[in-house]
Amino acid sequence: MIAVSAAATGFAWIVDANSQGVLDDVPNAATTRDISLLEQHGIRVGYANYWVAYKVDFLSGGTLEFSPVPWDKVRSSSITAEVGRSERPAWLFVNSAGLSSATAQFGTTNLQPAFVHEAAFEGSLTARGIPYSIVHAGFFDAIVPFRTLTPRQAVFG
Repeated sequence: MIAVSAAATGFAWIVDANSQGVLDDVPNAATTRDISLLEQHGIRVGYANYWVAYKVDFLSGGTLEFSPVPWDKVRSSSITAEVGRSERPAWLFVNSAGLSSATAQFGTTNLQPAFVHEAAFEGSLTARGIPYSIVHAGFFDAIVPFRTLTPRQAVFG
């Protein structure tokens, strides 16, 4: 009975993961597809979780520049500086619908920038009267505040 249950659970995961392209011949196909969607919508610079930022930077061939917030581990001070100079950097979140696929793509469940969840970030912007737009790109939601915010201002108000 345990073996049948485990097999059914595994099969369900494979079907769900494959619907997002996780098990394609190209292991990063889902992330590469979503990078293309970000590029199509003009999202090129911003903040993201450490693992997300550097994988997006690498897979985009440098056309996208995402940095962890300064108090997270920063491997590229030049990318962090470039994002800091950006007029309206995006904040890249993994949406709840794509969480299982993104977990497989990035190899971690820690996927939110600065340990802040998307709803809390949006709520903070709304409470402070800061308008923003959201670009949905596969398992990414890119939130772009309509005014310049430093990471500390954006996260902590």
